[in-house]
Amino acid sequence: MTLSQVFRVTNVELANQLLVISKTISNWETGKTTPDIDNLIRISSLFQISLDNLLAEGSEVVENIKKKAEINNLKKYSYCTVITDLVF
Repeated sequence: MTLSQVFRVTNVELANQLLVISKTISNWETGKTTPDIDNLIRISSLFQISLDNLLAEGSEVVENIKKKAEINNLKKYSYCTVITDLVF
C-alpha cells in the first residue's frame, strides 16, 4: 500500500504538499526512485511518522535504497571487468 492510499490523498495533492511533481510520487510508489532525505523528513512531518518507522528495516524505502546500492556496485564491477578485458 502506498502513502497516498494510506492517507487518502491523490498523488497530485501529496506532490503539492511535498513540493515535488506528481510523477516523482509515482516513481517512489513504483520503486523507480526513492525520496531523498529532505523529502523523507517532509513525509515524516506531514504524516507524523517517525523517521525510525519510515526507514524501518524491511520497509519499501529501505529495500529500494538497498537495491540501488547493489545495482551501483554491480555496475562498478562490470566497468572494472570491461576495462580489465580491454587492457589485457
